[in-house]
Amino acid sequence: MVRLGSFSCGGVLLDPQWVLTAAHCVTPLIGFSKVTYTRTDPYTGAVKTETRGPAQNVGPTNNRGVFIHPDFNKPTPVANDIALIKLASPFTISPYIQTVGLPRSPRTAGMVGTVASISHTGPVPAGQVSVLRGPISAIASPTTLIVTAAAAMASLCKGDSGSGFVTLENGRAMVRGVTSEATITDCMTPSGEAVFTDVFVFRNWILQTMAKSDAQLVGNTRVRWSGRMANGVMGIGCLPNETIWGPLNVVGVEEGSLCDGGQTQTVMCNLNKNQPGTAAMKPTLAGLTMRTIMANGAPDVRTIPPTSSGNTASFFGVLPAGASREFTCQIGTPLTPGTVGTAGVLSRGVEGEQQENIVEQPNPFDSPEDKKP
Repeated sequence: MVRLGSFSCGGVLLDPQWVLTAAHCVTPLIGFSKVTYTRTDPYTGAVKTETRGPAQNVGPTNNRGVFIHPDFNKPTPVANDIALIKLASPFTISPYIQTVGLPRSPRTAGMVGTVASISHTGPVPAGQVSVLRGPISAIASPTTLIVTAAAAMASLCKGDSGSGFVTLENGRAMVRGVTSEATITDCMTPSGEAVFTDVFVFRNWILQTMAKSDAQLVGNTRVRWSGRMANGVMGIGCLPNETIWGPLNVVGVEEGSLCDGGQTQTVMCNLNKNQPGTAAMKPTLAGLTMRTIMANGAPDVRTIPPTSSGNTASFFGVLPAGASREFTCQIGTPLTPGTVGTAGVLSRGVEGEQQENIVEQPNPFDSPEDKKP
């Protein structure tokens, strides 16, 4: 999640250099000078923040770096309310700022998503946000999706425009909607229907504007984590390019890289020595699963155990020509270490009141809906 200008609107990163937001947030009359993210480290309390400006060499001369959908406000006001911003330089993808996935299938009623929001009750600590969470309504609309606000304080606020309605699908965070319209009163009273631009409908326009194919955006080599959340990082790199790092304590994270055949790859899962919880429930690294799909479609699954320290598992090798790879950092606990290389999800391993402290992430690479990557 990022904020535009003086926090007048929100947006999400589809790519380190591209922000998805609402068109009404970035018209020439409104304008903005910067894109910022802020996040608080949950373990140290340190506040991380970065700022980027829009690119000045692309886009219309009166609105540099901004690409508004050509049918915005047509045929009705706020129709096709979607836009992209190309940044002057990409954000540094790190455990504090990540990209979100672009959906490949239409939305269905009942899908639950979350909007990272400004506070509904007063200032929140630096780097933290409130959330609006709810299911997509069955109300039919060709280009928008609707979420009905019914619970106390279930309302969007001024400043929520452009923010992503993000779902968790097969373990990957996907941006299903862009906040477009809502009835706002005091920002705390249930306000009926919140309207979001349906991102999937504009998928082709998004890829064309970014001049990327789906394969380029996703990458042919991916890494994510499965099982128990932990204090640590996962990384992926195609040498000599820099390694991209992601957190092991955020559900829905997945790193992707586009490597050339014959290029050397390095992938790592690393748990910090200091982990939260009791000794019996502290996260442990079961190992790293590597699944290679060769150019002829043949799969090759291998397991890489952790090092003797038990905190690190890594791969270093060449990507075969025409192949793609998927890596999973498998995380368990001393009670449920898990089995590396299987299609299953690690067990919670606890019962009763302790379950609420466990966050478990499935493996989207082993989705029952699609066995092939």
